[in-house]
Amino acid sequence: MFALIIAGEAIFLLPFILMRVFKPIIREAFVISDAQIGEAQALYGITAVLSYFFGGFIADKWEARKLLSLSLFLTAIGGFWMTMIPSIFTLKILYSFWGVSTILFFWASLIKATRQWGNENNQGLSFGLLDGGRGLFAASIALFGATILTYFFPDKGIEITFTNKVETLQYIIGTITVIVFLVAMLVWTVLPKQKVDIKTNKEFQFNFKQAFSLMKQKK
Repeated sequence: MFALIIAGEAIFLLPFILMRVFKPIIREAFVISDAQIGEAQALYGITAVLSYFFGGFIADKWEARKLLSLSLFLTAIGGFWMTMIPSIFTLKILYSFWGVSTILFFWASLIKATRQWGNENNQGLSFGLLDGGRGLFAASIALFGATILTYFFPDKGIEITFTNKVETLQYIIGTITVIVFLVAMLVWTVLPKQKVDIKTNKEFQFNFKQAFSLMKQKK
């Protein structure tokens, strides 16, 4: 469960927590505006929403251990890409990529693995630990990032150059990226291997006709 908690927040460190905590320095280092940041995050939202539709099918066909590890690894690759301080166009592509890497293989698999850990009698406990633990981990990362900024810029009277800001941001992004990569290794190592039983019986196959019939109902 500890691995699931850490993974559940680590996957969003780069696309969400990084921008939430370090937005001013990102804006200056990338020489971009709030509107451009919003455009990049909007593209993330579009690809993420599309990924939600297919994530459940994928989670049913492959074990959570593989999917969660793959998702974290791909997201970490995007982090290494971001350390190069790319152009706004490339940043938009990166956020679109993150929309897929953080949702398509991850979210449904995380929910499935959490539900399996909690078994029939501890669903409240398992999901409570997941959300509470994610919040605690996010707060720890934010505190860590603030400590880094204080270390590099200890005195308000010292003039901070553009180069210093870029180098500091690269260090922060790189550190978070390494954390995400290590979490991917943790998940791969700790989560148990599971055989995915693909049911051939029609009773267990997804019925699109029934799904659309449900969607048409107003209630």
